[in-house]
This record gives sequence, C-alpha cells and structure tokens, in this order.
Amino acid sequence: MERLMPRFRFVLLNALVLALAAPVLLMAPPHAEAASPSPAPAAAAESAKLQQLLEDAFEENLELNPIQATAIGDARYNDLLPNFLSKEDIARQERYARRWLEQMKKLDRSLLSGQDRLSYDIFVRNQELALEGARFPGELIPIDQMSSLHSFFAQMGSGQSIQPFKTEKDYRDWLSRAAAGAASVSSRASRRTANGNAAPMQSEPGSSTSAAPTPV
Repeated sequence: MERLMPRFRFVLLNALVLALAAPVLLMAPPHAEAASPSPAPAAAAESAKLQQLLEDAFEENLELNPIQATAIGDARYNDLLPNFLSKEDIARQERYARRWLEQMKKLDRSLLSGQDRLSYDIFVRNQELALEGARFPGELIPIDQMSSLHSFFAQMGSGQSIQPFKTEKDYRDWLSRAAAGAASVSSRASRRTANGNAAPMQSEPGSSTSAAPTPV
C-alpha cells in the first residue's frame, strides 16, 4: 500500500521523517564517540566521506523539498513549493535518488561501523525505496478529503502550523507558496484528465441515478 500512496503525501511524510531523523543521521551520540577507540586511518577517512555525503545530500534535499526546510526551521525556501505532481519534478526527485545512491555506494561499507553504518544503510534503503516507488504513478491517485495538498495548505495558512507568520516577509513568502500550491492542484487535475481519470458528472441530488462524486 505504501507504494501506492499519493506522491504529495509521500513527500510530506518523508519530509517529517527526515526532519526528525536528521540529527541521528548526521552525527553519532557524544558518549559513543568518547567510549570508542580511535579508528584506523582508512576507517576514519571513510567516515569523513560519509558525513560529507550526508551533509551535501541533506542540503540539496532541502532545496528540492522546501516544505521539509520549513518544518525544521530553515526559512530560506519558505516562499517556494515545487509542483510535486509535474513530470519535471518527478524526474528531478528520481535523479536526486539515483545520483546520491550511486555516490553512497562508492563508499566501502566494510570500513564503517556503529552509527556510520546505520546512517549508510538507512540512506541507501531510502533512495532504493524512492526509485522503486517511482515506478508507480501515485500522482494520479484521486485527491481525498483527509490528506492532500488542499487540506495541508489550509493547515499551513492557519498560522498554527509550520509556516511562520511573524514578519511582512513571512506573509509575502506565504503568498508566493500559496500561488504555487494552487498551480500544483490545477496541474494534478489536468494530468488526471489527460490520463482518462476525469471525474464523471454527478446526477441531480435526489434522482435515482445519483452517484457519489469521484474526487479530482
């Protein structure tokens, strides 16, 4: 079922998971470092490469998924919202996963241990799952009333969610992001129509042929 989740829902869940996991992935607990003996030069060098790869991949992902940046308090991309449902952005997400997976697999996993090996395995697994999930057109799944872009935006614009509303710039950022959100919803409806998934006309209420509307 996870593979068939709408792409936007997957992106949001991924953003929240990564925001929570970032401190774990990017550094080992201080007490673990103090208790461990000094690693061999080769292992230390491989660990340093891993940390740099994780930092670079994480930084690029913030630009790729600006909602995740907002969720962790990074305001640089608060005015942005890529059209997660567009062919261009889907391809961009796939390129990201493929490129960083290739870079990570260039490391020698046998030289990694403890937190480093765990970080390596989680990162590799996440990118492999992303590429596997890209085979399924989740962006064509109908919008529902529980967890979709329109309901998420209502929460963000409430002033009680992750989007800040403290300065004039905050409000201007939100206006830009909201405009991008409207374009994204419109794009989704257009793609579904182009793929033969348009919602049928609903009969007049109370008629014997009346049917439940299909979400668009």
